[in-house]
Amino acid sequence: MGVYTNDSQATTIRVEKRVRDALARRAAESSVSINAFIDELLEREDRQRAYAEHRAALRAQAANPDRAMTEDLALWESTDQDGLADG
Repeated sequence: MGVYTNDSQATTIRVEKRVRDALARRAAESSVSINAFIDELLEREDRQRAYAEHRAALRAQAANPDRAMTEDLALWESTDQDGLADG
């Protein structure tokens, strides 16, 4: 989770009082600053988006397994040309 330090550049954002109060309450329940709490929310959202993109890619592969196999084989075959010796 992000940590607020005095070195960070701070700015003000305008939110409704109820939003500010809810953020303060949730942050206090987690024993972190509002900044750290918001940072964790953003990190969680980034992870959820990455997982959603991964699930969508898996669904696309499942919908067209022949294409997925062809793409996978092409990737493996491209490693023959990577200039690395076989050992």
